[in-house]
Amino acid sequence: MGWRIDRLLILVGIVALLASLGMDTSVPSTGGGRIHNIGLMNEKQNYLIVSAVVLLIGVILNISNRKKIDSRTEAEKVRNGPTPIYNDCPHCNAMIDEEWTQCQSCGGEIREDRSASSIPESTTKMEKLKVEVRLQELKNLFDKGLITLEEYERKRTEILDEL
Repeated sequence: MGWRIDRLLILVGIVALLASLGMDTSVPSTGGGRIHNIGLMNEKQNYLIVSAVVLLIGVILNISNRKKIDSRTEAEKVRNGPTPIYNDCPHCNAMIDEEWTQCQSCGGEIREDRSASSIPESTTKMEKLKVEVRLQELKNLFDKGLITLEEYERKRTEILDEL
């Protein structure tokens, strides 16, 4: 995750905003008190405006970059087809393709399971792609530990039953 210009502008904008908010606009007076100096108040106002504009530009650039990345990702999914779904071998924990029936590392048999490859032939190619993407997203949630095995299996069955 490298530093992009949008992130740099956001950081500079925040630092400048905080610095300008901390500016003292008062000066000592002859009577022993302090009075506000119009020139310093104008300077503080200018710093606030400039830092807010820099921050706003950084946020706008950040949002537009995210939209570009998201649209590229979706376009790549459609162009390249679905990414293969991987599981762990129950015997040796090696990464295996979901379509395999035998682990290539240990040679162990993989139980027959409903996978994206068992989608009925009557479904269109686009429907298959959507189902495979949803199954991959579900698998990612499970791999990250965000859902339990029971939730994963239940939702996976629901997705496949929709066909």
